[in-house]
Amino acid sequence: MIERRLPWPLVFQVLGVVAAAVIVVATWPLWLLSFAALVLAAAMLPAARLGERYRVPRGVTVLVVYLAVGGLMTLMGRLLWPALAEQFRQFMEQLPRLIANVKIWVGDVQGFVGQWGATMTVPETGDLQGASSCWRCW
Repeated sequence: MIERRLPWPLVFQVLGVVAAAVIVVATWPLWLLSFAALVLAAAMLPAARLGERYRVPRGVTVLVVYLAVGGLMTLMGRLLWPALAEQFRQFMEQLPRLIANVKIWVGDVQGFVGQWGATMTVPETGDLQGASSCWRCW
């Protein structure tokens, strides 16, 4: 007679893999943060080695790198903000015309789809003034 018994090592392996997958999925922000920290550390390594050559402490080198990157991002934001604000203003001025063009296009598609007896609903556009004034909130 053939004995039917459960292969316990296989069961524990499957349960272990499932538990590991659940833990990884539950802690994905921590893994993402760890990966970003490793990338930053690898990017700063040449600057840290250069600082060590001139006997500058590693903490000071890291602080200088962070300040330089922060200053560079601030400068980029400061230089790009007026152009982005102007482009957004122009986009909001042209938005009603763009929506009208899309409505015309959707109307053409409705006629095309309507040839075979199908229907397509078009949602209402709603209030665009609320959307255009909200960008100033951030």
